[in-house]
Amino acid sequence: MVSPEKLLWRGRPALRAALFELSSAAVLAVLAGLLLGTERPVPASVCAASALAAVLAAVLRRLRRDYRITSERLRAREGLLLHTTRELEFDALERLDLRRSLSQRLLGLGDVLGVPKAPDAGPLLFEDVADPETVLDAARRARRGRTCDDGQAQQTPAAAG
Repeated sequence: MVSPEKLLWRGRPALRAALFELSSAAVLAVLAGLLLGTERPVPASVCAASALAAVLAAVLRRLRRDYRITSERLRAREGLLLHTTRELEFDALERLDLRRSLSQRLLGLGDVLGVPKAPDAGPLLFEDVADPETVLDAARRARRGRTCDDGQAQQTPAAAG
């Protein structure tokens, strides 16, 4: 009898990864507020619209990606209306890597990569996840065939916000 596939971890890119977009939105909103007091309504509305666009871009960037680690595979889904899903089964996995830039380390983020055995296939990337060591450990445990202590799906702060 084959055991059912279990969800071990689910997450998204952390919202704090969008710090640049959100800080840009704040600057544009301040500029809009300053310009509203002058006789320049067009630049103020342009700044306000740009601020709103920057916030929406940051939120959509996070929402359009969904990452999962199951007992059988790594799975990355991207898209809101049209979904693209990449899966990498543990049997086809060469290694798991953790990549962290300086800015990611400062924000407590990182990228977890599943590198396939097939040389022509690119790595499966979990980009800008919060607490990437926990994500990497969950993938390593799943690769070794073990679930979490209670067998339930774990969520990191990346999944929550």
